[in-house]
Amino acid sequence: MHTVLSRDGTDPQEFRNIALSQLKRYPSIQMQMSSVVSVSRNEATSGYTDFKTIDGENNTYIGRKLVLVPGTEDLLPDNILGYN
Repeated sequence: MHTVLSRDGTDPQEFRNIALSQLKRYPSIQMQMSSVVSVSRNEATSGYTDFKTIDGENNTYIGRKLVLVPGTEDLLPDNILGYN
């Protein structure tokens, strides 16, 4: 893993474990590893809006905040002499 300040060279799984460990301190945060198939923004009570999210197993999640974390993959050149 690279391009993350203070974590350059860290194994991605180790980074995820650290992040999940730190998030456990906040009881209001729920982590779910799933594929999102639908997100809608809805009018909630007293003029607030919330998000309704449905995952690939048809589970529904509702919350006032939504954080999407897409995966990425580095595509590094392999045809430059001496670059590895």
